[in-house]
Amino acid sequence: MLLEDYFDFNTQPVEHIRIKGTRISIDHVIELYKQKLTPEQIAIHFGSPITVEQAYATITYYLHNRDDIEAYFARGETIHQENLRKYREQPPSDAVKRIRAIKVAQAEVESKDNA
Repeated sequence: MLLEDYFDFNTQPVEHIRIKGTRISIDHVIELYKQKLTPEQIAIHFGSPITVEQAYATITYYLHNRDDIEAYFARGETIHQENLRKYREQPPSDAVKRIRAIKVAQAEVESKDNA
């Protein structure tokens, strides 16, 4: 069995690498590994979706392909930041506008009560 056999590599709709048979991305496993969790602790963290063997395989794959995986993480972060920027540039919805108006009105009432 090849190490790559533990993973599903997808490019659509966005690039992602998941542990085969799960919805767990390697991003999440490696994040826990970088926080010094052991493969056993990582498997417990996710409950039954991944096995200790899958956690070891993910860490091993990362260590053998560190530069490529770090580049994959960087691409994902770039996409995330771009999506966040686009979201923040959108005008607020009518609901958000109403909530903000309510908060302003409440603040005015509170300031008058404290005066």
